[in-house]
Amino acid sequence: MESEPAHFAPLDRRLLDQSDAMLISLLDGYLTGIVVSPDLVLPGQWLPLIWAGDEGDGAPQFETDEEQRAFLNMVMAHYHAIIASLGQPGAYAPVLESDTRTGEILWEMWVDGYGAVA
Repeated sequence: MESEPAHFAPLDRRLLDQSDAMLISLLDGYLTGIVVSPDLVLPGQWLPLIWAGDEGDGAPQFETDEEQRAFLNMVMAHYHAIIASLGQPGAYAPVLESDTRTGEILWEMWVDGYGAVA
């Protein structure tokens, strides 16, 4: 993303703090898949999968309810940012990581997140 929204860096840090949570690129693909899905996918259905981990049994690790609310607000802000950018032709850009050694774009994680919407 050329210009990151204010919620982006804190969301990335919070995701990294959660042991089984999706990484930001995976989450971006996942949320994009949810937004463009022809079926309505309610937050109660997709939110738990953010920290389910590879085994599907992960749980969020928040010390306070306030910390959990802040995290959920950031996820929803990103969800709504995706909706807004998809509504403006040419505005959407996927969040893709790059290999710091080679500069290669690591698109696979985004695609995995997008494909996780079923």
